[in-house]
Amino acid sequence: MDRIAELAVQYGGKIDSGPQLFPISSTYYAVLFQDPYGNKYEMVHRLNGWIQNITQRLGPLTGLSFFQ
Repeated sequence: MDRIAELAVQYGGKIDSGPQLFPISSTYYAVLFQDPYGNKYEMVHRLNGWIQNITQRLGPLTGLSFFQ
């Protein structure tokens, strides 16, 4: 998210908030920004906590590929 924020500013955008952890969740790291035309965007990276939650519910995640 830090690099996304840098690129947004580099190409004429404006940072509205972040990059930072937001109180929505302990794993919600995001940046909110506007492009040069005023269109608003939110880019989010969920920290590894979601994997821990899934494995607690379903068991080990073996044989999964997120990039097929």
